[in-house]
Amino acid sequence: MNISGPSTTHRRGTTARTRENQIPRTFLRARGGLGDAPTTTATSATEDDGQPRRNVKKRHRGTYNHTPTPVAGPSEEMDKPLPRTPNKTRLAQLATSTARATETLAGPSNVRPAKSSSKAHKRMMALPISFVAETDEEGYDSQSTLGRPSAASSELSKLQAQVLDLKKQLQTKAKEAEDHSKHLNKYRREVQNLHKSSKEQRAELEKLRVQHQRNAKIVNDVEQSLQCQICIDTLSRPFALSPCGHVLCQVCLQDWFRQAPVSPEDMDTDDELPSLIHRTKSCPVCRARIRSRPLQLYMLKSIISSIDKARAGPSRASPPLELDDPWEGIFPPLTTEVSDAELDSSDDEEDEDSDDASSMDDDGGLLDVYDNSSDDDYEGDWVSPTWEPPHDLHPRRLHTEPFFDSLLRRGATLLMIQKYDMDYTHDEGLSMEDEEGEMKLYLGWNIRLAEDDPDGSRFVEWCFEDLEARGERWRLEDGGTVGVRLVRSDGERYEEGDSEEWIGSESEEDVDEDEEMN
Repeated sequence: MNISGPSTTHRRGTTARTRENQIPRTFLRARGGLGDAPTTTATSATEDDGQPRRNVKKRHRGTYNHTPTPVAGPSEEMDKPLPRTPNKTRLAQLATSTARATETLAGPSNVRPAKSSSKAHKRMMALPISFVAETDEEGYDSQSTLGRPSAASSELSKLQAQVLDLKKQLQTKAKEAEDHSKHLNKYRREVQNLHKSSKEQRAELEKLRVQHQRNAKIVNDVEQSLQCQICIDTLSRPFALSPCGHVLCQVCLQDWFRQAPVSPEDMDTDDELPSLIHRTKSCPVCRARIRSRPLQLYMLKSIISSIDKARAGPSRASPPLELDDPWEGIFPPLTTEVSDAELDSSDDEEDEDSDDASSMDDDGGLLDVYDNSSDDDYEGDWVSPTWEPPHDLHPRRLHTEPFFDSLLRRGATLLMIQKYDMDYTHDEGLSMEDEEGEMKLYLGWNIRLAEDDPDGSRFVEWCFEDLEARGERWRLEDGGTVGVRLVRSDGERYEEGDSEEWIGSESEEDVDEDEEMN
């Protein structure tokens, strides 16, 4: 089929396949390449839909008549007139108005106005044809926008203002976030300090808890040490016995001495039983013979009073205060009535005592107390002492501990044991140290105390005075720090034995018999 044109004849193929990369004919008509589409019926300025249509001027390039229907099917838009393509003049005017509007919005500038060949013109040429056609179809007047910003410029201004506002908000939020970060770091440091302080407090609390347990144990041990062995309670008005040194309550001791059984020594006599005052008395703990009335310990009494005040529970009520002698009727009185004749005789005795005291002062203090006149007349040799049995061979124990029992049997007292660190061995005998611990004395295997020296303190003083006054009776060793008391060479000698073991076994059998009898 031949299609006539203004200057040439176009030939179409008979195939219905659309060529690849071929522009549709409707698009070519819109660009003005093929002229107006042929119409089969006459159209008026107003279509059926009521929309006004512009009269399209026919181009001299010719028209296409009898355009065949595309293979894909008939198009409903082929009978409708296409919008007129804007020419280059309109595009140039639109670019010029847009450039002026942009210059007006941006302010004065030294930029020259855009020409038809400027970048703005090229951008406008790159716009879709539909946009240009619709603008031209709606009667867009580019000359009316000259001198004032367009709608796009107003929208751009609004967007720029919104961007600035958002930037300010972003800066404000960033500052707030920075402040929050600073506060967060501050709180983190505070939390770390609190954790560290809490850890230190827990360690200090654990330390105090351990210390409290240790102190509670010490207080418990002290309370147990301050218990009376008779009533098994804290001591009340503590009194110490001599020579063993055991401390018991006053009321417990009074009951013990009043209800104590008669000793075998008192039973051997044919006379009537002695009264309670002259009866032999023993310690309720170690059964040691009591030589004098008990002594009250005021310092220990004040310590017990302090412990009772600090104790949580109620303390035991103290017995009523006794203004009279608590040992009246149990021990001999401290003072006795003396007759006139006895007073006269006592005056003579006082004169003699004053002479003896002067002689004792001349000889060196306590030398006459433990001095033996026969030793002064002795001209033989003084030799090292040898083993001898204890002078107290009574089968009953003097103390529950074998160590203290062996010392008490050989003449020592508990005061000497505690104050002068006395010791006993089978090979070396009795030994003691001075209070400073600078010198040690070996005293043999037995010592005998005077009747007026129940605790042995005067005997210890006499030993050190005798060491200085009669050096020939002592042997010094280790540079003078060790002294050995010598004895006469004509003294009695004993063969070494195990008397301590024999006494211990006998005393245990005796205790078993007493328990069976009770």
